[in-house]
Amino acid sequence: MSLARAIFDINRFSQKEFSTLITFTDRDFNTTVTVRGLISKHNLSIDPDTGRPVSSKNVHLSIAEKVLIDAGYETRNYKNEIDIKWHMATFSDASGSSFSYYINTFMPSETTGLIVCILGESNEIN
Repeated sequence: MSLARAIFDINRFSQKEFSTLITFTDRDFNTTVTVRGLISKHNLSIDPDTGRPVSSKNVHLSIAEKVLIDAGYETRNYKNEIDIKWHMATFSDASGSSFSYYINTFMPSETTGLIVCILGESNEIN
């Protein structure tokens, strides 16, 4: 499989078949866009000290940077590095309940253009 095909497939899955609408708002609340991406939310983690399962909410999303750029949303800072920490992501789950989280950590792939974001509650902002 070629890299071009991998990027095509990532965009297809993250924007069409398995995607949901996500509203992104920048940290200054000046810019808001709604695009399609992938959301995952679960309530089970592994305690790294004991290796035992613990109840813990984990929410992350995956979004193609190009989707945000095409919507007019700034993803990069003055050094031309992706910087979306503390931007807000709002989405509805399968039951229709709406949730808003802040992006605590983001892991961009410079190869595929996909950004994986780990989300947290507003009270987790430092």
